[in-house]
Amino acid sequence: MKLNKETLKKIIKEEMENLLKESSYLPHFDKMIDLLTKNKADAMQAIALMETIPEYGVIDSEEKYGKITIYFEDEASALEIHEALDFDPNVDVFPPENEFTNRLNLETSYQGRKVYYVAIRHY
Repeated sequence: MKLNKETLKKIIKEEMENLLKESSYLPHFDKMIDLLTKNKADAMQAIALMETIPEYGVIDSEEKYGKITIYFEDEASALEIHEALDFDPNVDVFPPENEFTNRLNLETSYQGRKVYYVAIRHY
């Protein structure tokens, strides 16, 4: 089979599309992070949107003691959100990284099942 320029372009395009489909990048991720860090009302709106997008894996959320806690089905989604929020000066992110092991323990129990969580408190 002889590869010409058009065939090569087509192959590259297909591979790029497949790579994007396989990517773990969540839809509208940057916008969600902006809303989560803006203020409490915007954070609640972002969480409501995240609950409707299956790729985020959000199970539920709750607000108490001045913190908003988001519960996730899988650790990868929780970790991605935690890492994106961790460097924002407008919010405190919980749980903090364990200073002895440099690891995060995002696992918790919620309504009798194992889930993963991220909690934020706005300044």
